[in-house]
Amino acid sequence: MERCWLSRSITSTLVAAGPLSSLTAASNSSGLPPVATRHWTADNGNGTYSNPLFYEEFEDPDVIRVGEDYDLAGTTMHMNPAVQLMQSKDLVNWELAGYCMDRLDLGPAFRLEGGNIYGRGIWAPCIRHHQGMFYVFSNVNGVGLQVFRSRSIKGPWERNQLPGRHDLSVLLDDDGKIYVISGGGSPYPVEGFTPDLKAFVPGSRRELVGRMGERHHLYKINGRYVDVSACIRAASLIPRRANGGASSSRITPAPAAWCRWFPSPGTTTSRSSGCRATLTPTKPSSVGAPMAGNSRPRADLSPCGSS
Repeated sequence: MERCWLSRSITSTLVAAGPLSSLTAASNSSGLPPVATRHWTADNGNGTYSNPLFYEEFEDPDVIRVGEDYDLAGTTMHMNPAVQLMQSKDLVNWELAGYCMDRLDLGPAFRLEGGNIYGRGIWAPCIRHHQGMFYVFSNVNGVGLQVFRSRSIKGPWERNQLPGRHDLSVLLDDDGKIYVISGGGSPYPVEGFTPDLKAFVPGSRRELVGRMGERHHLYKINGRYVDVSACIRAASLIPRRANGGASSSRITPAPAAWCRWFPSPGTTTSRSSGCRATLTPTKPSSVGAPMAGNSRPRADLSPCGSS
């Protein structure tokens, strides 16, 4: 099944390249063929950018803005280190900030002892910043929800584990309450976290009823609670109002990005080889929810040869 993911996205370190002539000169001096020394960069060097942002698989991206920096987290599945973290000043040029775990070792199968976790592992991280602390929430299939925290996006990270929550999004309210929405089908549970993020609040469960796509991104915008997700095969934003959730005003929604699956024979995933990230400007809808649309005409949104 082809899948289309919406979120804010990106991946490994991007180095803004100079003019192509400088790249050619470097190839001549190195003795390598020109094609071996070219590096893709989304930054066109003239105030515009081109998609994709980089040629690398990077799934389930989630981004926040803290001061002048954008901070990004993405899925790493069964690979190590676990949960890739990136940082950018402009959403186009990204640098690697680090990882939440050096080694994803949560049982024998993670060490290839009597089994494996290929295609599973840690998925769909949610990154947040609240009162000087970074938080990353990410579910490990068959193990549980991992909660990471650090004063710096570069770590070190502390971790605790909770019962699993699929494709979650966390909101930290200005009144100190913390909420999580999760699930892959309606009704979607909305629950409360304890202040130390080490337990769910008993009796706090509410439900969001409505047809959503994959992966939750829950925000508070103009006093309303909006859940944004990726719609399978349609790639559309479907805002819904949450009954009882809340988010921190410190988390600033940024332009969205699309992540597309590309076919490749012989891969372990169905008809796909991975996910490429492309940046799409957004504009507010009538209720303030972020809606995808070309609000920056100067941006080059061409697919760069991909279909």
